[in-house]
Amino acid sequence: MNNRLLLKQTIGHFCVDATCAAMVIHGTSNLSFSLLFFVLYNFLAFCLQPLAGILLDKVKNIQPRDYIISSFILLLLGFIPEFNIWGRVLLVGIGNCLFHTGAGTIILTSSAHKMTPLGIFVSSGAVGLFLGSLFADYSACHIILILALLVLIFLNLNLPIKTKLPLRKAFSSWQIAFLLCLCIAIRSFMGFMPLTDFKKTPSVLLLITMGVFIGKSLGGILCDKWGIKPVVILTTILAMGLFLFSFHNPYLWTLVQMIVNLSMPITLYLMYKSMPSYPAFSFGLAASFLVVGLLATFAFKSVQIPSACFLILFVLNSGIILWSERKLK
Repeated sequence: MNNRLLLKQTIGHFCVDATCAAMVIHGTSNLSFSLLFFVLYNFLAFCLQPLAGILLDKVKNIQPRDYIISSFILLLLGFIPEFNIWGRVLLVGIGNCLFHTGAGTIILTSSAHKMTPLGIFVSSGAVGLFLGSLFADYSACHIILILALLVLIFLNLNLPIKTKLPLRKAFSSWQIAFLLCLCIAIRSFMGFMPLTDFKKTPSVLLLITMGVFIGKSLGGILCDKWGIKPVVILTTILAMGLFLFSFHNPYLWTLVQMIVNLSMPITLYLMYKSMPSYPAFSFGLAASFLVVGLLATFAFKSVQIPSACFLILFVLNSGIILWSERKLK
């Protein structure tokens, strides 16, 4: 695909996630019901993506560019001083939803059936979330993000319009799509659950974030070079050897997070392949199941789950990916 197009959307993903993190953290610093604020934001940002996706797929006059530009404008409005806190979560939540759906559709349909662009695109979000959270209360951070969003509006004015997809079966398999959604929920659940007992200093969190970033970026590159099956089998074996020993060691945990996140571009690619006539909906559906993992975390947070269960979940995740890839060939 066009490297400049990929770079613009990857930088946009970084800025959008950094802005949303800064808004949510800054807005809830003195809010007693911050958990409700956080859940509402995630519902707006992720659960609305399938709806936004199906509209983008089906309505001829709606373009990915419209979603992306609207997203940047909504995020900029969120920076208005003394803006109502619930109005702010509405703006950034919907803004996040529109950007991910619009940009995700562009990357999916322009990637020429490659996973490398998907991996690179999604990877920048992890770094944006970390830095946005870390510098949420710094006015300089807000100024930089405002300027970046203004520049991104102009850079995205000339985005290509969506092209008519060739006629083909709308859904290759609902069962495969459902199982891939389960994979995404499992990965989200494993990411949110408090499994480790080492101290989470900013440097340790940065290390883990870089592991997630490298994993997502590398996943698509490795799969395009060697194929999904060998990459998934090798990484599953590596994870089985490291997983149970990583809860007390931030360096091993970083490596495990890198391995777990290698599957991110794979699931997005296979999801699109399972419903090739609905690229925006497939991307939005995948994103919405991140919230399922988050809700599962709240449900099981006080339950003592044996560490081996998480390893079993990861192996199940790998098995579903391998089965889905074989069925979709």
